[in-house]
Amino acid sequence: MPAPLAAVVEQCAYDYGNSYDAYLVVESGREYFLASGEPGCVGFTRHGSYAHVVGGLLTAPAHRHELLREFLAFAHRERLHVSFYNVAERDVAFYRRQGFQLTKWGEDPVIDLRTTTWQGKAFEWLRRQENFCRRQGVEICEIVPDADDPDFRDHTSHELNDVSQSHLRATKHGRELGMLVSRFNPLDLKRRRLWVARREGRVEAFIVGNPCAGGREWAIETYRRRAEATRGVMPALMMAAMRQMQREGIEGVSLCLIPCLRCETPTEGDSALVRRGLSFWWRHGNWLFDMRGIYHYKSRFRPEFRPMYVAASPRITFGSMRSCLRKWEVCRPNPAALMRSMGQWLQKLAPRRSLAAPTTPTPTRPRPEPQTVSQRGLRIDPASTVRTSAAPAPQREMIAPREASPVRAAIESSWSVEA
Repeated sequence: MPAPLAAVVEQCAYDYGNSYDAYLVVESGREYFLASGEPGCVGFTRHGSYAHVVGGLLTAPAHRHELLREFLAFAHRERLHVSFYNVAERDVAFYRRQGFQLTKWGEDPVIDLRTTTWQGKAFEWLRRQENFCRRQGVEICEIVPDADDPDFRDHTSHELNDVSQSHLRATKHGRELGMLVSRFNPLDLKRRRLWVARREGRVEAFIVGNPCAGGREWAIETYRRRAEATRGVMPALMMAAMRQMQREGIEGVSLCLIPCLRCETPTEGDSALVRRGLSFWWRHGNWLFDMRGIYHYKSRFRPEFRPMYVAASPRITFGSMRSCLRKWEVCRPNPAALMRSMGQWLQKLAPRRSLAAPTTPTPTRPRPEPQTVSQRGLRIDPASTVRTSAAPAPQREMIAPREASPVRAAIESSWSVEA
């Protein structure tokens, strides 16, 4: 991608991205449609006659309608079937007015850092992981991923890649997925943030945060750990990062989409085919992609669950969803890794019966409107993140914690590998 275009796309993603996946448009292998007037762009992946849009309409709210009109005219000329992924509840009416068919396809767990205290019995399990890692000598800190720093470029980046490969080898796919997730490159993180956990000077785990809403929210989109890492290091690492962001005045943290979560209930004008397929996958497809295990792990952080939709023009088809799965690469597991994971999965059948089960969703607070902001480097001024509403926080979904035996604790820690 030419440097001027890359700069425009990155700035649009930072300024106007309003979901955890908005910053994915800076990944390689995308195509871009630029607005003719005001700053704005649409990043999409082309597969045959299908255009898969990840990140949404990256422009100011007042110009979204014009950008969508121009993009749909372009898609019509190119004879492309358009699908937008991870459309928030607040944008459903907007897309319906433009003739899109919307179908719920999962939920985004978001922690409101303005109200969360991490106190009480609901967060007891998380505090235990923090305390255990502290006793084991695990040190957690944020590092600046500066590709011009010789120490980071020649040493730290190689160690991070080793951790990443160790993590991926333990998954059913044995590699990074595509389109809906980022590819980890420690030397090209741009405005992403990086936290690492070390023990005795050796990196055991790391997480990467993507900016949302002009830096007022962040998404923990990539997290990797060594197979032999200290038990509980991943939740401890995520907690340390969120505590730091809370001190900085960041408003919220997304833990990223949980596919298929609570998709069995029909919504206005949705696709029955996709709804039933997602519900079937939730019940019977966890051997391939463990949505229930991911939900159990992320629910430990007591987030608000925000419905996310697929918007397709003119409608969702079997072909468009098949194309999505092929570009996502979720249905292409590594045979050897799948057999190994299946053996481990069968050994966990008994404890999996006590996985957290989704309940009726609670009302959620909408994301803040994206604002035009100037580029301000890797950090934002905490003083600029002033809460503008005195409304009481909504009740978050609470799942009663269970007493965990050492064996169960070890199993729960391993679930974070599949996420």
